[in-house]
Formats: sequence, structure tokens, C-alpha cells
Amino acid sequence: REVRGALPQADGGFIAGFLGDKIDWDKTKAFSLGDGLIYINKINFSFQEYKILRDKIIEELANIIDLDTQQKIFKVVVKAEEIYKNDPYSDPSSPDIVAIPNKGYLIMDTIKDKIWETQLESKWKGIHDLYGIFIAYGKDIKKSYKIKGVKIYDLAPTILHMFGLPIPNDMDGRVLIEIFEPDSEPAKRQPVYVDPIYYDMKNERKKLKAKIKELKLRNKI
Repeated sequence: REVRGALPQADGGFIAGFLGDKIDWDKTKAFSLGDGLIYINKINFSFQEYKILRDKIIEELANIIDLDTQQKIFKVVVKAEEIYKNDPYSDPSSPDIVAIPNKGYLIMDTIKDKIWETQLESKWKGIHDLYGIFIAYGKDIKKSYKIKGVKIYDLAPTILHMFGLPIPNDMDGRVLIEIFEPDSEPAKRQPVYVDPIYYDMKNERKKLKAKIKELKLRNKI
């Protein structure tokens, strides 16, 4: 695996999992892991320097134009806290900038001479999209019901509620009560919220594992 990661690919880039080994971190101001998530190397900057650098990167990315089409590369370039509602400066795992390209452009995570590619140029035939598909099925789920406005972070609290488990009160999203049949048990039961420390308790971890095992057995049946 290490040898494979050290070898360049045909397009000049390296396998994403080994990207960090190819970077001189002492001289790096910012980097991207692909999918439009940009991280600033915060260890090298004070908070004031960080804010100035981030604003500069956002401004420059927002104004990049494809000279062949005169179209802007990015549809949206924003500070991460506008998306994730956190403090990226104090959270090393959080991206600092989120950049969403316009349709037809791919933001790559390889190290090579091209910063972006069009879908026609790339070997990738499918990419992430802003909007997905939500499908639910089961004995308590409404039949032929269409739901709108679902967020990806609604899935976790909804699944916990389905299994009769409490929901950490710091968890984003909501329980999608409207997907259940009105007379079903999940529809009648009110969601229960608890302090996040609840799931740090050994006994409750066992309950969660038992529920997951139950789900796997149901799928096999």
C-alpha cells in the first residue's frame, strides 16, 4: 500500500490517501482534500493572519474564470461556519472554506499542473451533487408518500428514533415523523433528547450495539 501510494498515477497526481506525504507543511498556507473542502494550515498563522488569508482565498476563488468559456469556476465559495455552524479556527478537523463548483467542473485532490478539470476531460464519470435522493421503506413507513426538504443530517436522529433510542441534544437535524404511518408506534412516540454524555455510558453502548445487530438480522431475513 505504501509503495502504491508513492507512485504517481497516469494523470500526474498521487492517490488521495497519501497526499499528505507529498506536501511541505512548513511552506503550506492552505490545501484541499478534494470536493471543494479547503483547509488553512492554521498552525502557521495567528487568528488575525488567518482571517486575512481566508478572505483573500475566498475572494480569489470566487473570481476565477474559465478563459475558454468565460464562465466562473465556482458557484459558491463561503466560510465553513456558514455551512457547519462551528468555529473552524479552533477545530483542526474542520475545513475553513467550502467551494462548490459550477456544473461541469471537478475540483481534484491530486498534485499536478491543472487546478481543475471539466467533466469531459476527467476520467471520473460520476461526482457528488448538492441534492440527493431519500428513500424509506418498511412496515411503519407511509406508502407512496413524497417528502420534501430532507437534509442529510436528518437521517441520524430519525434512525435513532425508529429504534427507540434517545437523540443527543447537540445533534443536527430533526426526526422525520411525517414519513411514518399515523397509527404506527414511531409516529405516536415523541422523540427523546438527552445529553451527549449519555452514549458514553457502557451500558447504553451495549444497547446501541444490540439494536444494530437486530437491524443486521432483519436485513438477512
